[in-house]
Amino acid sequence: MTQRRTGFSDTSANRRGIFYLKTDIPVSDSVLQGLRKTIHGEALKRCKQLVKVVEGLLGAPVKEVTPASTQGTFHLIHHVVLHSGEQLIARSTTPGIFECDEGGRLELYAQHQLASLGLPSLTIHALDLTKEHAPFEFLVTDIAQGITLTALGDKAMDDSVRLAAIGAAMRQWHQIPASGGGLLDVEWLKKGNTAPRGVHAGWYEYITTNLDQHVQSCLTIGLLENNAALQINDWFAKSMRLLAARPVCMLHGDPGNHNLFMDGMRVSAVVDWEDTLAGDPLYDVAFWASFHPARRWQAFLDGYGIADSGASEFSLPFALYFLRVTLAKLVHRHRFGYADTPGRPSSRERLAQAVQLVKDAL
Repeated sequence: MTQRRTGFSDTSANRRGIFYLKTDIPVSDSVLQGLRKTIHGEALKRCKQLVKVVEGLLGAPVKEVTPASTQGTFHLIHHVVLHSGEQLIARSTTPGIFECDEGGRLELYAQHQLASLGLPSLTIHALDLTKEHAPFEFLVTDIAQGITLTALGDKAMDDSVRLAAIGAAMRQWHQIPASGGGLLDVEWLKKGNTAPRGVHAGWYEYITTNLDQHVQSCLTIGLLENNAALQINDWFAKSMRLLAARPVCMLHGDPGNHNLFMDGMRVSAVVDWEDTLAGDPLYDVAFWASFHPARRWQAFLDGYGIADSGASEFSLPFALYFLRVTLAKLVHRHRFGYADTPGRPSSRERLAQAVQLVKDAL
C-alpha cells in the first residue's frame, strides 16, 4: 500500500467532528474498502522493522515477530516473542490513514486508569508517537491473559454467568469519572491532566454529532424511509434535556467481543481504547448490546446492576443510544463495503429493531 495523505490528524479540534472514527474518518470509501485486501501484506512487511524497533527500545533480543491472525481496522497487530520466552504485543498505525494517530496515547492512558482502580490492565512497555524510531506510531504491551470473546465463539456467549461477568466488568471501568462529552481531549491529556475530559462541552452535543449525516446516509442507501428519518431526528431533538442531564464517566466506546478477554469466567483484559470517550455509562451498555441478540441482554444487565430494565430512566436513554450506535455502525459497514452476514439480521432489520426499541420506550 502506498502512503496516502488524508488530511486527518488526530487532534482535539478534529475530534469534535467525529462521532465514531470508523464512520466519520475523512478517507475515501475506496481506500477504506481496500484495507482488507492489503492489511495482511502490510503486516508481513513490517515484521523485520519491528524486530529492530523492539530490540532498540526494550534492550532485549527478539526471537521472532509475526502478524496476529486478526488485524485491527486502523492498526497492525504483531505477536512478539523475546529470546527470554516473554511474549508481547506490538500495535502500529496502518499506513495511509492518519497523518497523526493518538490511539497509543489513549491506550496508555486508559490502561493506567484501569490499574489505578485495581482492575485488570496491561503494561505498556514502549510507546512512540514521534515517528523517531519508525515511520509509524506504535506501542508494545503485555500479551493479554485469557482469550478474546470472539475466539470463544458465538455459542459461548449465551452463557448467563459469562454475560453477567462482562456486565460487572463494565460497571467497574465506569467508576472512572469524566467531564464534558465525546471523544477524549488529547491536548488536555498532553498537558498532564489525569481526569478524562471530552472535546465537547456536554454529552448531548456529542451524541448528536453528525446525526443528520448518518440518518441521511441510511436514507440514501435504502435502510430508512423518509418518515422514519424525520422521526429519528425529532426523537433526539425532543430528548435534549433528558440526555444532557445524564451522568458522565469514561467509556470504552467499542466494547465488542474482539476487545474483551476472559480467563475462565473472569474478564482478564479490556483492550483497544482508541475510541474511548466521556459520556453516559448507558451508552457503553447500548454499544455492547448492539453486538448481541436481545436474548443475551438481561443476564448482562443483571451483572451490571440494572435491576429494572423496563424503568423509564433506563429504557429510553438505552433505546436512543442503541439507535444512535446502529446508525453509525451501518454507515461504517456501508463505507467499508461489508455485506450482510447470512443467518444474521440484515442492515435494514437491525435499524428497524433499533427504531422499534425507541417506540417501545416512549
